[in-house]
Amino acid sequence: MTTDRFDSLLARALATGTIPPEATAAERAELEPLLRTGAILEQAGAETAREASTSMPIARARFERFVVAESQKAGVGAVAARPPRRGILGRLAHSHRGLLLAGGAVAVGLVAVIAVFGTQSLFSGTETADAQVLVPDDFVQVQGVAGSVSLVDGVRTVTLQSEFGNVSVLLSADTSVVRDQTNATSDSIKPGDSLLVGGVVGAGDAVDAQTVAVTAAQSSPPKQSKALQLKKLLPGLRGRIVLLAIANDAKSAHVLIEAANGKRYNVNVDAATAGRLLTSSANALGASVSVNDGASPGDDVFGLTVDGSDGAGTSPSNGCPLVSEARPGFAGVCGVIVARKGNVLSVMDSSRTRHEVSIRPATRILLGESGLTAKSIRQGDTVIGHTIVVTGGLDASGSRIVADLVVVGKKFDRAQ
Repeated sequence: MTTDRFDSLLARALATGTIPPEATAAERAELEPLLRTGAILEQAGAETAREASTSMPIARARFERFVVAESQKAGVGAVAARPPRRGILGRLAHSHRGLLLAGGAVAVGLVAVIAVFGTQSLFSGTETADAQVLVPDDFVQVQGVAGSVSLVDGVRTVTLQSEFGNVSVLLSADTSVVRDQTNATSDSIKPGDSLLVGGVVGAGDAVDAQTVAVTAAQSSPPKQSKALQLKKLLPGLRGRIVLLAIANDAKSAHVLIEAANGKRYNVNVDAATAGRLLTSSANALGASVSVNDGASPGDDVFGLTVDGSDGAGTSPSNGCPLVSEARPGFAGVCGVIVARKGNVLSVMDSSRTRHEVSIRPATRILLGESGLTAKSIRQGDTVIGHTIVVTGGLDASGSRIVADLVVVGKKFDRAQ
C-alpha cells in the first residue's frame, strides 16, 4: 500500500463519512479508527480552537517539540524527512497511525493538536463546526422557553432554553414585559413560558433584556443543537429564523435559521438585508426565508428573501409589511412619522391611527433607504414624513411604544 493511495482513501473517507469500497481489508482496518477520530475532530475542533486561539504560539511550539519527540521514539526520523506531497492530516495519520490505532495519550495528543490548528482547513465544507451566535454589544431578538427563574441581589435572571443553547436573560427595572400586547411584571414570568426576548448581549453571553414578550405558557423546551457558520451558499437553503442580531454600529447583522433538516445555520447579512427583512415580515422571528448569495457572491455575507414575498415584500406607498398585523409578542407599529417632540415620534399607521414611539439611547436604528443619519433621526425634524417600522415594548402606562429596533425608510409619497 503506497502512502499516496492511503492518503487518497483517507481523504475520501473523511469527506463522505464512509470508507471507499475499493479499500482492502487491511486498509479498512486502518481507516475505521481514523474515520472515527475525524468525526470527533469535526464535532469538537471548533471549540478547542477557540479556547486555544489566545495561546497559539505556545501551542505551536509545544506541538513541534511533541512531533519531533514522538518521531524519534517511533524511529520514524525527523519531521523534515517526510515526503512533502502529503497534507498535514495525511502526514500525521500515515506516519503515526500505529500510535493512533494504539490509542492512549499519543492519540489524544494528536487529536487535540489537530483541533487546535482548526478543523476547517482539514475538513472542507460550507460551514465551520460551530458558530458564535451571541456577540457582545449586538442587539438580539431570540425566542425560547423559560427554564429556571432566579432572583439574586435584586437581579432577576431567566434561563432561556433556545434552539442553540441556554441563554441567561437579565431583567431590570427598565425591562418591558409584554403579555397579550399589554404590560406585565417580570415576576409573572414562570418556567415553561414561551418567550421572545429583545436585548443587548453583555458579559458572558448574557442578554440584558429591553423587552420580554410572553407568547404562551407551559411549552416544551426546543430541541437544542450547535449552530453551523454558513461560509458558502448551500443550494436551496431555506429555513425559519430563530434569532436576529444587529451589530452595535447597525451596519451588519446575522440571523440564525433552522433548516428543514433540523440543522441550524448562522448566516451573516448586511444591514440593508436586515432592514428589508423587518419591513417584509410580520415578525422576523419565525419568518420563513430563503438564502441567496447577496450583493457580492463569495464574501461570506448573504441575502435573504422572505418566502412568499417579491423580494421587497412591502407596500409601494408606505414601505410597511404586506402582512400588516402586529408582530406577535413584541409591541410595534409600521407607518409614517407625522410629528416629533423630543425623543417621541408620532407615527400614523395605514388605518390612520396615531401611535407614540419613544426613541431611547439603546434603540438600534437601521437607516434603510432613508438617506438620513442616525443623529438626524435622533434629533431634529428631518425624519418627519419618512416611513418607519418599530418593534419593542411598552412604557409603564402601556400607551407608548418604547423602541428597541427601528427601520427608517424613504419619505412617504402620496402619489404612489
